[in-house]
Amino acid sequence: MPLPSARGTGARRPPSPPRGAPPPPSRPGDGPAPKPPPRSRYPQVERGVRIRDGAGDLAVSFAGPSEENVPALKRLNAVIFPTRYSDVVYRQVQLCGDVTQLAYAGGELIGAVACRVEAVLGRPGGPGGRLYVITVGVLAEHRSRGLGSLLLQRSLALAR
Repeated sequence: MPLPSARGTGARRPPSPPRGAPPPPSRPGDGPAPKPPPRSRYPQVERGVRIRDGAGDLAVSFAGPSEENVPALKRLNAVIFPTRYSDVVYRQVQLCGDVTQLAYAGGELIGAVACRVEAVLGRPGGPGGRLYVITVGVLAEHRSRGLGSLLLQRSLALAR
């Protein structure tokens, strides 16, 4: 049996909204539903973060370079990178301050972004600097969790 048609029954369909217009409200008097805030794939840049993903829950804290943690940074870089960096590089890293960021989980250094800053003279508005990222590295067992991106985000935010 064929379905009845709206044609000829006197029923009229409401007009369609113009293309690109927001959808009609769900109830009379309601406006369009507010959009939820965008969610980042990575946690917000803050002093301590908790990374929750399929690999589990990881509490991460951050620190800048110091005399005490530079030997740990040297060991981390030796494990991650095939290049051995000179002591001059690590002195430059210390001099640049907190733009170099070290990530710790459970008291263990698990990742770092090492940077140096070069002064730029003669810039309009006074002295400035250029940030050079020397290394970004995370231990293999903590990769693919956004930690390297988070370290880089922190360094860039601190450099501004």
